[in-house]
Amino acid sequence: MDWDLIRAFLAIAKAGGIRAAGRNVGVPAAGLLRKLDALEAQMGVALFHRSARGLTLTSAGDALLPHARQMSETATRIRAITPGLRSGGGLTLRIACGEWSSPLLTQAAVGFGARHDMCVEIGEMHGEPADYTDDPDLFVRHGLPGRAAGKTTKLGDLPAAIYASRAYLARHPDAADPARWPALDWVGWDKPHRFFLSYCWLVERVPEQRIRVRSSRTQLQRLAMVEGAGLGVLPCHMAAAEPELVAVTRPIPDLAADVWAIYQEPFGNSLLGRRTLAWLRGVIRQAGRSAVLPVAAE
Repeated sequence: MDWDLIRAFLAIAKAGGIRAAGRNVGVPAAGLLRKLDALEAQMGVALFHRSARGLTLTSAGDALLPHARQMSETATRIRAITPGLRSGGGLTLRIACGEWSSPLLTQAAVGFGARHDMCVEIGEMHGEPADYTDDPDLFVRHGLPGRAAGKTTKLGDLPAAIYASRAYLARHPDAADPARWPALDWVGWDKPHRFFLSYCWLVERVPEQRIRVRSSRTQLQRLAMVEGAGLGVLPCHMAAAEPELVAVTRPIPDLAADVWAIYQEPFGNSLLGRRTLAWLRGVIRQAGRSAVLPVAAE
C-alpha cells in the first residue's frame, strides 16, 4: 500500500474536505483528490461520502482509519531512528534546504560529517515540505510555510544586499545612489517568482523594463551579474565567494531571509537531532556575519 496515498486519506479524514485538507498540509487540493481517487481505485471501495457539505467516511473509510493512523505512527518512529541506521558502513543525515542555504550547508557538511563519522546528504528544495514523499530528517527553509508540518526552530537570518560586477560599476560609478537605480540595468526573478520578497522589493523601486535578465534561480542571477548584466539582490555569503562582485549597499534589513528548521519531534529530541540543530545555527550565524565590503560608495 502506497504510504503517500494513505497520508492523503488521513489529511482528508481529519479536515472533512479536500480544500481544507490541502490548506492544512500545504498541498494543492487537486493533488489530494487524485491521490484519494487512486487509493479508492486500488482498494475497490469508496472511502468517503461526497456531498455539498463536505466529505464523511463510509463504513470502509471508518474501517481503514485506525490502520492508517497506525501507519502514520510507525512512519514517525521510522523517521526518528533513520539517522541511526547503518547504511553502507555509516550514518546518513538527510537535509532538504533552499538554494540560499544549500551552498553553505554543503561546504559545512564536510567537517560535520567527518566529526560524527557519517554522510550528510544535502538536497535543494523547490517546493513546500508537505510536497515531499521521501522525507528527509529535516528541512531548512527560508520563512515558515502557512502551516508547518512538524516542529519549527528558527536558525537565524541570512543578510542580503545589492551587488554588481566591477566591470558594470566601472561603467556606472553612480550605481550606489538609489536615485539612479530606476535608470540602471538589473538582474532579477522571472515572473513565476513574483511573490518572492526580493522581486516585490525591486519592482517597488525600479521599472520592470529595467530588469534585463530574469531567472528562476539565485545562482543563475549571480552568474549574469558576474558577466556585467546589471545590479541585483544576492545573499551576502553567496556574493562574498565571488571576487568579481562588489557590494553596492550595506545589508538591507527588508531583504534578509529568516531561516527555519522543520522536523518531527522524535528527531529533534534525539542526540543527533540536537547536534544537527546546534550545527545549523552555527552555520547560519557565521554566514550572517559575512563581510560585504568593499562597498562601491566607499
